[in-house]
Amino acid sequence: MKQSPQNNNQNTEVVGKTLWDVISKIFTGRPLVVISTLVGVLILFLILTISGILKFEINNGSLSMGFKSRSQATNSTNYDDITNFCINTGIELKKKYVIKSLTYFVNYVVMGKKRDSIMVNERIVYDIIALQDISKADNVFREEYTGDNNSLGRWYGNNNENQFMAGNEQTYYVHFDCKKGESHTLITGKDSYSNSAAYLEDFSAYYPNEEDVVGNLTIIVSTKDYKLKTNSNSAVRVTVKNGVKVNEEKDSFYNSNDESDSYNNTVSHTWNRVLPDEQFNLYVYGKIR
Repeated sequence: MKQSPQNNNQNTEVVGKTLWDVISKIFTGRPLVVISTLVGVLILFLILTISGILKFEINNGSLSMGFKSRSQATNSTNYDDITNFCINTGIELKKKYVIKSLTYFVNYVVMGKKRDSIMVNERIVYDIIALQDISKADNVFREEYTGDNNSLGRWYGNNNENQFMAGNEQTYYVHFDCKKGESHTLITGKDSYSNSAAYLEDFSAYYPNEEDVVGNLTIIVSTKDYKLKTNSNSAVRVTVKNGVKVNEEKDSFYNSNDESDSYNNTVSHTWNRVLPDEQFNLYVYGKIR
């Protein structure tokens, strides 16, 4: 049986009055319970918001609230310390990309019937994280190798390279596509030649980091034609602090197996949390076999 509109309005007023009476009694009768409950809800709300589980979005001028999926919440916090260092420092320094890891290989090969010439192969592998969208049309990543242009042999990597030379320096841009937050691997290199193989004793490698934020930087010197050796404190990091150059010296790692059919031996070292305007030297010596 339908009720008249007048009766419906009266029922609504009675229900509203009853609810208000109940709420009033709770506040006046047990205020500590109410306050504790509100504080608990507020703390839970803050925890969910800070942890990223609870998210807010503005769509078409209206504010909406929701929970991230388990995978979304995990992906935003599962970076290791080195990756967090790269991203946070890169954002602070307004970089377009950061380098999570950089490995610089230098390999020496004796050539010729008289074993009087040498070829030096240099390769650098970069693991990049984009902090903004990067396209092939952008001149974002600049590579530079130094040396005598007459002895340089170009080694082309896995991306397009727009090359130009200036003086005795070989400089070019590497072009690639990478979306913000994604990673991309770059490989660059050069080959150079010399006629002083028999007299070569200095195999030191040098990497000047002018502008990049790098998580791990590794230099590896290798050869099978020379017996390498290294002294203590042969891995040197040069940092400028308050306008003064400060050297941080560490022992490098020598790796070889005399029982192996391969005569290859290497010297290497890895540095962490690299900032712009730092320089790295790996001092290596050896004699031809």
